[in-house]
Amino acid sequence: MKSLLTIAIIIASSTAFATRSRLNALGNAAHLVEQATVYGSPSDIVGLSESLTLETGATSTSGTATSAEGMLIKSFGEAKVGIALGHKDVNVNDLRTTLVPTTVTVTQQNPIELTYGTKMGDMSVAGTLVYSNYNNKKADEKENTMSVRAGAQTALWTASVDLGLANKWTSGTTEVKGKTNLVVGGGYNVSPELYVYGSYSMLGAKKSSGSTQDNDLDKNVIQAGAVTSLKKDGNEFFYGASLVNTVVKDAKTSLSTDDTKTTALTLPVIIGFEADAASWLTLRGSVTQTVLINDTKEETGSTTSSEFSPGANNTTFAAGAGLKFNKVTVDGSILAGGKQNIDLGSNNLLGQVGLTYAF
Repeated sequence: MKSLLTIAIIIASSTAFATRSRLNALGNAAHLVEQATVYGSPSDIVGLSESLTLETGATSTSGTATSAEGMLIKSFGEAKVGIALGHKDVNVNDLRTTLVPTTVTVTQQNPIELTYGTKMGDMSVAGTLVYSNYNNKKADEKENTMSVRAGAQTALWTASVDLGLANKWTSGTTEVKGKTNLVVGGGYNVSPELYVYGSYSMLGAKKSSGSTQDNDLDKNVIQAGAVTSLKKDGNEFFYGASLVNTVVKDAKTSLSTDDTKTTALTLPVIIGFEADAASWLTLRGSVTQTVLINDTKEETGSTTSSEFSPGANNTTFAAGAGLKFNKVTVDGSILAGGKQNIDLGSNNLLGQVGLTYAF
């Protein structure tokens, strides 16, 4: 017991609850609802209790970028208001780093999000405004973003939309400017155990150097899936699968290189659990892998540069632990950052830390 407590304290001191740490440990399964899911589904905020969530560490299981963020949720009658600081939009940053992969400050700087949600009969509705702005006058580097999100849900279904209105980064004469990006999604509770869902993403950005356009990037993703969740005595075991079709095109309009196109059709499967090891300790983990359908093709001009059918191994394991102290919960990741070997010198071991206080 003493050894278990020691391990738990080490995890707590280095790592997070109801945050991206828990989501990543559970493979970002589509049926989860907590503070961190408000960033994608604003109406989730209506069913959450008043709380303050703080976290830092690796931003996902597939990247090494780190950031700190926090969210305050406060009730005003039946309404809920959320204020989030530091949360970086994954779609904004993916577009920028794809076109300018070597620039550090290409990401959003000090973003802020304001969310308001309320009940309308049996339906919960909410909206979010996202804004960031940065200007390094000496280095002549700027960035700004603005987007709006909206969501609605009942006991049976959920729906959300994310509309990117502005996404711009400039450094000298180099500019990355996002298009009007759109992400829509929804889900339906077929039964208390079965949740089906789908989403469509239409993303794009252009990169130019002075008056010359270098890249015209478009990314379209269609996803449909289902998750079965079995709960007993506060513990949960879940499994699911989704079919994902991705098409990425980059029209290199002013370069001597040819246009590129990448298409992928995959069937990722997820298995995970979350269980109370003790009244004060929760353990969780998941494994994901693409099975049966794992096809990708890359084309440069009229030439096929690579093609896999099926592709290479992509099995990913994630795990985490949470400590509960009355109204305070500390949650941490055991593995994060996409590396599957535990390494004390890397950010994958205890790579995320967070703290949630429920009022």
